[in-house]
Amino acid sequence: MPQAINDICISTCTLDDLSMVLDLYEQARKHQQERFPENTWPVFDVALIKKDIKMQRLYKLSRAGTVVGVWTISFTDPFIWLGSEQDKAIYLHRIARNRKVDGYALMDSIVSWCKSYAIAHDLHWVRMDTCGHNQALIEYYKSVGFKFLGVRSLQDFEKLPSHYHHVPVCYFELRVV
Repeated sequence: MPQAINDICISTCTLDDLSMVLDLYEQARKHQQERFPENTWPVFDVALIKKDIKMQRLYKLSRAGTVVGVWTISFTDPFIWLGSEQDKAIYLHRIARNRKVDGYALMDSIVSWCKSYAIAHDLHWVRMDTCGHNQALIEYYKSVGFKFLGVRSLQDFEKLPSHYHHVPVCYFELRVV
């Protein structure tokens, strides 16, 4: 069910949104290549994106009918968050902003939505990670409420996308309850 506040609407993506999602991921990849070339997203498998859509884990935020950004959620992340399998958490992945429009506090809106979602589903944490040691991004995520937990290198990364291979991973979490 879409949630609308003022002119902002958050809803799950549908298969009709696939080309838009792919475009936003490509925009993000190009931005990363310009700003942080040591670690950029790979081209994500379309089957993975379709699976996220079908499982209603891929969300979009629209403002006045224009998509501002997308993100994926999961409820477990055992390959990155080792030992967290029993934690009551929502994990954010693949946040991509539409670079053709004003970001309009996209992360603030995502964090607010995640908190509401977590409370409604008895989850205690909002967690996310990012690859590489990008100090500006670390400070930004802290500014929207996340606690920076530190940087670690993954030992068992073969089952993860290539941008997790041989790079440090920054961990963030936000306590909800």
